[in-house]
Amino acid sequence: MADTFADDDDADPLEYRAASRRVKEKIAAVEQEIADAAAAASVNEPGPLDGVEPPELVRRHTVDPDDALAWWREEYSLEQRRKILSTLATVTLVRARQGRPAGFFPGRGQGYFDPDSVRITPIGSGR
Repeated sequence: MADTFADDDDADPLEYRAASRRVKEKIAAVEQEIADAAAAASVNEPGPLDGVEPPELVRRHTVDPDDALAWWREEYSLEQRRKILSTLATVTLVRARQGRPAGFFPGRGQGYFDPDSVRITPIGSGR
């Protein structure tokens, strides 16, 4: 638009200002539509903690941690549990020691899991 007015020796500055104002109004209207659509999408999109019952989980864990774990697994799908955990904490797996743990004997139902190989950091703790 500026090039058109710049090349026209008879162009009126008032016409340029009016045309410029119309273009700016159209841009503002489109930006507002985008902002409104984004706001509507975020309102309709469920958050990872929607439908979560932390007090119930805490109550069950206080009474019986095994019951709380079973309830957690029954109540929420794996995808929901992952979303909830990723919202609350960062889970980092670190390299565990190689080889069998001391005192391990195959066939006795023992596992290789090393709890020290998992680091859980609450979101916002700054650690």
